[in-house]
Amino acid sequence: MAYIKWNEQMLDFVKDNYSLSDREIAIKMNIPFFSVSNARKRYNLPKKDRSLVRKKAIKEGRIKIWSKGKKCPSLSGKNNPFYNKHHTSQSKQKISDSNRLNGNYKATSNRMKINNPTKNGMSKAWRNKIGLASKKQWKKEAYKKIMDDTLKRNALNQIGKPNGIFRKLSKSIEFQKKRSKAMLMKPNIPEKILIEIIKKNNFPFEFIGDGKEWFIGKNSYFNPDFLCREKKIIIEVFGDYWHNILKNKIRDKYRLETYFNQGYKTIIFWEHELIKRTNLPSPISEEKICNRINKVLRQN
Repeated sequence: MAYIKWNEQMLDFVKDNYSLSDREIAIKMNIPFFSVSNARKRYNLPKKDRSLVRKKAIKEGRIKIWSKGKKCPSLSGKNNPFYNKHHTSQSKQKISDSNRLNGNYKATSNRMKINNPTKNGMSKAWRNKIGLASKKQWKKEAYKKIMDDTLKRNALNQIGKPNGIFRKLSKSIEFQKKRSKAMLMKPNIPEKILIEIIKKNNFPFEFIGDGKEWFIGKNSYFNPDFLCREKKIIIEVFGDYWHNILKNKIRDKYRLETYFNQGYKTIIFWEHELIKRTNLPSPISEEKICNRINKVLRQN
């Protein structure tokens, strides 16, 4: 977009024709109409009363008035004047240059630096607020249905489609290690319970769910929760919600195949078996957890 240099003659023309709209002035001056709008703001030029512009547009039939109580037609889909149209590279450049000229990018950046509630990290109170709001939403049956349908649809769309930069990076084991380190991954509540049981009973398992070790699969990498290298046994703790999503069920199938192909047996504990969950069976006793682990240890 060519930058419009405003001289005294051009400014006087806008002042003398303040009764015209920006578009009408722009046509007469053969310049983009938003340049006239920007010039009014920059040089504090008088502007036509918008009510007169609206009345004129109504009179000419360019604006339709809708009676009170009468439903206004939606502007979505084919009713949208921009339907099936796209900005050209030139118009995109014009919008970009205009925003930079007006300082919009800088203003937005500065506003977010000042008003962003997480600029210094997310406080515990803020995390709790988000958590409560999320739990409140999940109590609504309509919201649950929408989210379940969305997750299922996304899962079906993503199967066998390794597109996007994150998907490409996720195939790199180095990326997975760096990501785990950056996220400061720590054991969750069910994993902490299992860690205590393992320590108490001197089971030969090490917690590696923080990204310490990865198993290379056919299309991805997998990080187990607990590992016994000597006996070649893995313990996984599956969350009741996350590991029941369709795309994660498919991923878990590949996960277990990868462990099996590398000579490892896998013990799976579900979240509700370790902690109390609403509308799910009660947690199993520590004795049953130990018996399950001992049974696999004796087999190896």
